[in-house]
Amino acid sequence: MKIMRIVALAAAAALLSAPLTVVPASAAAGASYTLSITQRGATRTVALTCSPDGGTHPSPAAACARLARAWGDPAMIAPKTGVFCIALYDPVTATATGNYFGRPIAYTRSFTNMCWLNVATWEVFAF
Repeated sequence: MKIMRIVALAAAAALLSAPLTVVPASAAAGASYTLSITQRGATRTVALTCSPDGGTHPSPAAACARLARAWGDPAMIAPKTGVFCIALYDPVTATATGNYFGRPIAYTRSFTNMCWLNVATWEVFAF
Protein backbone atom coordinates (compact mmCIF):
# COMPACT_ATOMS: atom_id res chain seq x y z
CA MET A 1 0.00 0.00 0.00
CA LYS A 2 2.83 2.34 0.89
CA ILE A 3 4.56 1.71 -2.49
CA MET A 4 1.34 2.55 -4.37
CA ARG A 5 1.18 5.92 -2.59
CA ILE A 6 4.80 6.65 -3.44
CA VAL A 7 4.18 5.77 -7.12
CA ALA A 8 1.05 7.92 -7.20
CA LEU A 9 2.87 10.86 -5.59
CA ALA A 10 5.78 10.48 -8.02
CA ALA A 11 3.40 10.47 -10.99
CA ALA A 12 1.58 13.56 -9.70
CA ALA A 13 4.88 15.35 -9.15
CA ALA A 14 6.00 14.49 -12.68
CA LEU A 15 2.77 15.87 -14.14
CA LEU A 16 2.96 19.07 -12.14
CA SER A 17 6.59 19.69 -13.06
CA ALA A 18 6.07 19.10 -16.81
CA PRO A 19 6.27 22.26 -18.95
CA LEU A 20 2.95 23.67 -20.05
CA THR A 21 2.21 23.87 -23.76
CA VAL A 22 1.46 27.45 -24.72
CA VAL A 23 -0.66 28.24 -27.77
CA PRO A 24 0.71 31.25 -29.67
CA ALA A 25 -1.57 34.30 -29.41
CA SER A 26 -1.89 34.45 -33.21
CA ALA A 27 -3.18 30.86 -33.35
CA ALA A 28 -5.57 31.38 -30.44
CA ALA A 29 -6.98 34.48 -32.09
CA GLY A 30 -8.52 32.60 -35.03
CA ALA A 31 -8.20 34.23 -38.40
CA SER A 32 -8.12 37.82 -39.54
CA TYR A 33 -8.01 39.28 -43.02
CA THR A 34 -7.96 42.58 -44.82
CA LEU A 35 -9.85 42.06 -48.08
CA SER A 36 -9.71 44.55 -50.96
CA ILE A 37 -11.27 44.83 -54.39
CA THR A 38 -9.79 47.29 -56.88
CA GLN A 39 -11.76 48.16 -60.00
CA ARG A 40 -11.59 51.22 -62.28
CA GLY A 41 -9.05 52.88 -59.98
CA ALA A 42 -11.25 52.63 -56.87
CA THR A 43 -10.53 50.30 -53.97
CA ARG A 44 -13.03 48.92 -51.47
CA THR A 45 -11.65 47.30 -48.32
CA VAL A 46 -13.23 45.33 -45.48
CA ALA A 47 -11.95 43.54 -42.41
CA LEU A 48 -12.88 39.91 -41.75
CA THR A 49 -12.28 37.90 -38.59
CA CYS A 50 -13.11 34.24 -38.08
CA SER A 51 -13.51 32.38 -34.78
CA PRO A 52 -15.27 34.55 -33.77
CA ASP A 53 -16.78 35.71 -37.06
CA GLY A 54 -16.96 39.46 -37.47
CA GLY A 55 -15.36 42.56 -38.90
CA THR A 56 -16.77 44.98 -41.46
CA HIS A 57 -17.48 42.23 -44.04
CA PRO A 58 -21.24 42.15 -44.78
CA SER A 59 -21.47 38.33 -44.40
CA PRO A 60 -18.65 37.23 -42.09
CA ALA A 61 -20.11 33.82 -41.19
CA ALA A 62 -20.54 32.80 -44.83
CA ALA A 63 -17.10 34.11 -45.82
CA CYS A 64 -15.42 32.36 -42.88
CA ALA A 65 -17.20 29.09 -43.66
CA ARG A 66 -16.02 29.29 -47.28
CA LEU A 67 -12.45 30.03 -46.21
CA ALA A 68 -12.50 27.19 -43.67
CA ARG A 69 -13.21 24.73 -46.52
CA ALA A 70 -10.09 26.09 -48.26
CA TRP A 71 -7.78 26.02 -45.22
CA GLY A 72 -8.00 29.80 -45.07
CA ASP A 73 -6.47 30.39 -48.51
CA PRO A 74 -8.68 32.15 -51.11
CA ALA A 75 -6.58 30.54 -53.87
CA MET A 76 -7.79 27.11 -52.70
CA ILE A 77 -11.53 27.88 -52.90
CA ALA A 78 -13.30 25.55 -55.34
CA PRO A 79 -15.03 27.76 -57.93
CA LYS A 80 -18.76 27.70 -58.56
CA THR A 81 -19.89 25.45 -61.40
CA GLY A 82 -22.64 26.02 -63.91
CA VAL A 83 -22.28 29.80 -63.86
CA PHE A 84 -21.91 31.73 -67.08
CA CYS A 85 -20.30 35.15 -67.09
CA ILE A 86 -20.59 37.60 -69.94
CA ALA A 87 -17.46 38.50 -71.91
CA LEU A 88 -17.36 42.06 -70.63
CA TYR A 89 -13.83 43.27 -69.96
CA ASP A 90 -13.96 45.28 -66.73
CA PRO A 91 -10.89 44.04 -64.79
CA VAL A 92 -10.94 43.67 -61.05
CA THR A 93 -8.17 42.71 -58.62
CA ALA A 94 -8.84 40.95 -55.34
CA THR A 95 -6.34 41.05 -52.48
CA ALA A 96 -6.37 39.26 -49.13
CA THR A 97 -3.73 39.68 -46.45
CA GLY A 98 -3.73 38.45 -42.89
CA ASN A 99 -3.45 35.16 -41.07
CA TYR A 100 -5.38 31.95 -40.71
CA PHE A 101 -4.85 30.55 -37.19
CA GLY A 102 -1.26 31.75 -37.14
CA ARG A 103 -0.43 30.97 -40.78
CA PRO A 104 0.21 34.05 -42.95
CA ILE A 105 -2.08 34.58 -45.94
CA ALA A 106 -1.19 36.71 -48.96
CA TYR A 107 -3.46 36.49 -52.02
CA THR A 108 -3.71 38.71 -55.08
CA ARG A 109 -5.49 37.78 -58.28
CA SER A 110 -6.97 39.72 -61.18
CA PHE A 111 -10.19 38.73 -62.95
CA THR A 112 -11.80 39.79 -66.20
CA ASN A 113 -14.84 41.17 -64.35
CA MET A 114 -16.77 40.94 -61.06
CA CYS A 115 -18.69 37.90 -62.26
CA TRP A 116 -15.49 35.85 -62.57
CA LEU A 117 -14.33 37.08 -59.17
CA ASN A 118 -17.61 35.90 -57.63
CA VAL A 119 -17.34 32.53 -59.42
CA ALA A 120 -13.85 32.00 -58.01
CA THR A 121 -14.33 33.26 -54.46
CA TRP A 122 -18.06 33.00 -53.67
CA GLU A 123 -18.92 35.08 -50.57
CA VAL A 124 -15.38 35.99 -49.60
CA PHE A 125 -15.13 39.01 -51.92
CA ALA A 126 -18.87 39.73 -52.07
CA PHE A 127 -18.86 43.26 -50.69
